[in-house]
Amino acid sequence: MTALSLAQRLADHVQHLLGDGSFPRPGGWTHMGAVICDASFHARCKYEATLRPRLLRLQTD
Repeated sequence: MTALSLAQRLADHVQHLLGDGSFPRPGGWTHMGAVICDASFHARCKYEATLRPRLLRLQTD
């Protein structure tokens, strides 16, 4: 069995389990810069007061 056919079997199986319906968008950050900033913030930062507003602004730019 080739790798392509194994991949196709897996894709067919997942599609069978999930169906063709519309799926909600995943939550979380959608901007890679925001993801990196969020993952690397310092513990001494006041996240809600300083970092989160910057990340929200970065994501909307």
